[in-house]
Amino acid sequence: AYRTVPANIDVVPWKMRMETEAWQALVATSPKGLRTWLDLFGHAWCHDSLDTRRLFVMGATTAESAQRLGFRNVTVASHATLESLAQTITSSLQVVPEAGS
Repeated sequence: AYRTVPANIDVVPWKMRMETEAWQALVATSPKGLRTWLDLFGHAWCHDSLDTRRLFVMGATTAESAQRLGFRNVTVASHATLESLAQTITSSLQVVPEAGS
């Protein structure tokens, strides 16, 4: 058994970073994690941020929660495992190798 407890973080620097840096997607592994992100960062801001980006989720339960919360660009891993989620993300996104890689 486990318990998820929201981190006590200052969201301002994270919002600034997410608004100024290029990023393609957000990953959620649980409905509670997704709801915590919404509550910390603000529902309107989160929806605006993901309007043109994808939300990757690990399983059907999180996908249903994301859809109930109004997210449209939801991609679900074929199996509810971290390995499947990682494979889904890497096969779905355009990954540009860093210089020297």
